[in-house]
Amino acid sequence: MRVLPRPYPDELLYSVIARTAYHYGYWSPTQLLLPLFGSREVIAVPDLPSNLAALAERTFDAWGLTAEELAARHTLLGYYTYFQGLGLRQAILASMCERGGFNQVRLGICAGSALNPKRFRLCLQCHHEDRVQYGEAYWHRSHQLPGVLVCDRHGAVLRATSVPFRPAGRHEYAAAPQDVSHTDLQPIAGALQRTEFAQRIAMRSALLLQLAPRDTDALPDYRDALASRGFTRKRGTAERLREAARSCCGAGLVEASFRTETGRDPLQWLEDVLRKPRRAMHPYRHVFMEAFLEAYGERGQGPMDDAGRRTGGWWGLYRDSRLRHEAALMARQGFTTHAIANALDVDWKTAQRLVDPIEAPASGPTRDETADREAWTLLSNEHPGFGKKGLRQMQPALYTRLYRHDRAWLRAFRAGAPAASESRPRVDWAARDARLCELVRAQAQAIREQVPMRRVSRNHLLGCLDARALVAHRAQKLPQTMAALDEVCESVEAFQVRRLTQVLAEHTDATAITAAKALWEARIEPSRSADRGRTLLALARAQIDSVRIQGGTDVSK
Repeated sequence: MRVLPRPYPDELLYSVIARTAYHYGYWSPTQLLLPLFGSREVIAVPDLPSNLAALAERTFDAWGLTAEELAARHTLLGYYTYFQGLGLRQAILASMCERGGFNQVRLGICAGSALNPKRFRLCLQCHHEDRVQYGEAYWHRSHQLPGVLVCDRHGAVLRATSVPFRPAGRHEYAAAPQDVSHTDLQPIAGALQRTEFAQRIAMRSALLLQLAPRDTDALPDYRDALASRGFTRKRGTAERLREAARSCCGAGLVEASFRTETGRDPLQWLEDVLRKPRRAMHPYRHVFMEAFLEAYGERGQGPMDDAGRRTGGWWGLYRDSRLRHEAALMARQGFTTHAIANALDVDWKTAQRLVDPIEAPASGPTRDETADREAWTLLSNEHPGFGKKGLRQMQPALYTRLYRHDRAWLRAFRAGAPAASESRPRVDWAARDARLCELVRAQAQAIREQVPMRRVSRNHLLGCLDARALVAHRAQKLPQTMAALDEVCESVEAFQVRRLTQVLAEHTDATAITAAKALWEARIEPSRSADRGRTLLALARAQIDSVRIQGGTDVSK
């Protein structure tokens, strides 16, 4: 197709196809799929569509975009894979280029804590500007991101339309409404206490759609940034972090952008960012953390609002040099402690600490770190087979001093290698082999004596002894058993000869019974052998003659 509507900036590929159907007058959803994709079975997916290679091949003359460019510019691939590893991004991109599926499940979109849009969203100001500039409105990518409540350009709360984000029909592409004057568009969020924080999230989310992928597979780690703001890994830190985040973004944003479960805090996941990252998080969590760290400021400042006023604090605020200088000036002018607290917007106890001098730590006698190191090294040499844990149990006080005052040296210390102990096998394989060999022979004889007759196969014999796994995994350690199995087990042809031998032995004159009757009584199908069982009969008769010459009586064993 050479004449197609050009994709607009920040437009979803889903929206481009929907406008194409509108321009060409395709009323059947599947009627447009054949010229665009070469197939009528392509499913309409707004965020991470597939079959992009076939679409790019048929639309390259009109758009000049490859499959990779379509995915990067007109889908939500960049948002969902920016914080993921490069390998997963390439795998998702390859799946989108071909007829892949379940990309949302592979990226954890369905299980994320952020609220995914249920209906398409639009900004009224963007809608008006699009109508003026392009003559028609379209679906913006940045308006359909999880957790985004406001427009990244205008800061206005987004409106939910009546068009479902997951189409009711598998192949249905719905275009954005052009006239919204008579449309009931409900805001997706109520009153937001911190609109600037919501817009900061929207701007960061929209930026992820345009950024190049990260060149590392390492997961983002926020522990250092949180520690610089007073949130270290201590008891009660997670609760303080949740309170600070809620006061920074506002309760309205938390309720409108995160899933709420009964009896569970929507910000419970903040406990995970205080630990070493071990699994990928939803991209909205990363955006939320970056916006929170930016809004909360550096240590000693606390979270600030638009007017530059402090909205909260943490332990250790009395050490801020700027606040101490202001408190000292006010104290010299005769202000009371409560007046200083009200002026600086801090607690009265904090105001008192700001006025009082900071006590220097008591200087004790200088420790001799060399003596502790020598004592630890001597202890390790006296017990070469012990590691740090064993040495710690022997000298807990020495370990505590080194851990508190010389931790780097203690971590770098390597205890002597333990003396190699003489390896003693826990299983006597020779005795087990001899015992199992006797059992194999006895069981084979028992199977031969069964009535009706049964073939002595390796699988059945070892199953009777409950030794299938043992022989399968330790065959090299059981040479006598393997030799006995090769000796006593019989093939299908040998079992057939044994059955024929028993049939012929039941007749006084083995030559009087016909070959067909002997094969029939032995339950052998002649058509399955090339010579119709003549070789088997010859072997059976030869065995009978051999046993009778030797004076035997039982020819079936």
